[in-house]
Amino acid sequence: MATKKAQDTGAELDIVDEDGHTVVPLGDTGLGAYLANEIQDVDIDTTGAYREIIGSILAKTSVMDVLTPTEVLSARQIVDRPFALLAVRFNGSDFSDGAGYYATMDVNFPDTGENSVVNTGHQALMAQLIKLVEFNEFPYPVKVVAAGKPNQFGTVPLRLVTVAV
Repeated sequence: MATKKAQDTGAELDIVDEDGHTVVPLGDTGLGAYLANEIQDVDIDTTGAYREIIGSILAKTSVMDVLTPTEVLSARQIVDRPFALLAVRFNGSDFSDGAGYYATMDVNFPDTGENSVVNTGHQALMAQLIKLVEFNEFPYPVKVVAAGKPNQFGTVPLRLVTVAV
């Protein structure tokens, strides 16, 4: 199904299919509200990040490993760097701004063999990750790319794209 943007009665645009049926209503509710509704079918773990940190520490096998913190990256830090997307979790957020949740991606960087954790709250990435979890065909060979210019809020949108393996 091809989609296109059609003018809404408000200042925002709806995304409609080729027959004019609204696919993503943006007019009054906004994309954030749409994603919040979509993510209700996905498990959001409010304590998962904490349990993951504790589990990671307890799995360490040396003093140096225990005393070396695991770096959590943001999606913006890995723009244009290919990785294997291994798993995705959705977590409740403590930040007052934004959608109230964020995604945690378990990734592997083939250039170094390093496993890492990457967090994102970017709406387009969240929408993509919701769908990738639904498809459940992990791992996905991807990279994060940035749009050529900032959006109306001054943020440069990020998206996932596939990369050759």
